[in-house]
Parts: sequence; structure tokens; C-alpha cells
Amino acid sequence: MSVENDEQTGASSTHQTSINSQIFKTQRIASRRLAMQYLYALDTHAFSIQLLEQELAKFPMRIEEARQAQFLAEHTPPPVDEEGNPLPVARPTVLLTDQLANQQEILTEHLEQERQAFLNISEEQQEDFFLLAADIWSESVPVVAPNSLVFSGTVLHRILRKGWSRARKLVKYILAQKEDIDQLIAQAAQNWRLERMSCVDRNILRVATGELKFDPEVSAAIVINEAVEMAKAYGQKDSWRFVNGVLDRIRKDLQDAPLVIDGSSPETLPEK
Repeated sequence: MSVENDEQTGASSTHQTSINSQIFKTQRIASRRLAMQYLYALDTHAFSIQLLEQELAKFPMRIEEARQAQFLAEHTPPPVDEEGNPLPVARPTVLLTDQLANQQEILTEHLEQERQAFLNISEEQQEDFFLLAADIWSESVPVVAPNSLVFSGTVLHRILRKGWSRARKLVKYILAQKEDIDQLIAQAAQNWRLERMSCVDRNILRVATGELKFDPEVSAAIVINEAVEMAKAYGQKDSWRFVNGVLDRIRKDLQDAPLVIDGSSPETLPEK
């Protein structure tokens, strides 16, 4: 009887260990994907700001051209017919420069608002983003364990709600080390500048590189494999090949260099 109980206890313990392992794996996957989505959103916002800046930079020339057109119109004699009578001419008016100046002022104000919104994302807004993304992901991506464990919707939702906490810490860490991470990616991405990469590929690489460099507890194979899966799910047709090649070179570069560990892995980052 005792042997039977021991066997049952052992089987139950093994089953629980398997469940815990799958929960941990799912949380890791969720945190990486939520982190990528958040970095993607930041990148998209930054790009919209860049477009606004480019559009605003055109206004001084437009206003100057309007002024020159107005000056020429005022100092050029009107055309005449065969009898010497002036012909009607559509002349640019000073209102055009006024309209352009007004548009410039409105766009400048809007740009400043967008910059402030980008720089002052609150903790509450971050939390709302990650929880919303977790909700969407739990509805669209079923998680099936290799050993056929299938989480119910309620359990999966709880797992993803925990995943956002690690995702937020990982995002903060990546943003704090963004210059170093981007430099590693740029060196490994032969003949590809970061700005030429797709927004999805660029941020998948940032998440994976962040983990490769600053979270040594996770194996490189797992990190790269998940990055490849994200590229297949969210990127273009051949994105996964590109991501795999770049990360493999980064992995080799990191093996040849001393690992930078400052006591603050993504798992232990402070909340602030």
C-alpha cells in the first residue's frame, strides 16, 4: 500500500512539475511577445513624430515661395489684349502666406504634444497596454504544451497577466540599454542599417538581444528559437531567416566578449 501511495505521489509530483514548467515557459513566451509589441508601438509613435518633423521642415520654404510669388504678382505688369486692355489674372494673395503660417503653427503645437506624449508614458498607461495586449493574445493564440497540456482560457489569461509584468521590466531594461543593443544588432546585420529594417524585425531583434546579453539564465537556443517563431508569426515571408542569421552572429559575438552582468537582469529590475 505504501509503495502504491509513493508511486501515486511521484506521478502527481511529476505531473505538477510538468504543469509548472509549461506555465513558466508560457509566461516567458508571453513576456517576449508583449515586449516586442510594446517596443513596436513606441517605434511606430517615434516614426509618426519623425514624419511630422519632416513635414514641418518644409513650411519655411513653402512660405518663402508664397511670398516671392506674391511679390512678383504685385510688381509684374498684367498682360494686355490687342487693344491694350489689361486681362484678368488670378494673382496669389497674401492670404496664402497667412494660411501657411497658421498651418505651421498648428502642426508645431501638435508635434510638441506628440513628443510630450511619447516622453511621458505613465506606469498606468504601460500597464493598460500590456494587459490589453495579453487579453488580445489569449483570445487569438492558443497555447498547447508539447505534452498535450492545454490551458483553459481563464488559466491562460492569468498566466499572460503575469507575463506582462516581466515584459514591462524587460522593456525598461532594453530601453535603458538601447544604444548598446542597437549597436550589437547593427554590427551583426551585415549591410543592413536599423532604419532600413522592418519595424517588426527590428524590435524582435531588440527583445532577443536584450535577453541574450543581459539574462544569462535563459539559453541562447531558446531565445533565438522564440525570436524566429515571432518573426514567422508577425514578420514578412523571409523575416525569420534574417532574424535567425543576425541573432546567431550576436550570440557568437557575445561568446567572444565578457558578459555584462550588473545584478539587474530583467527578472530583478526595480519597478521604477
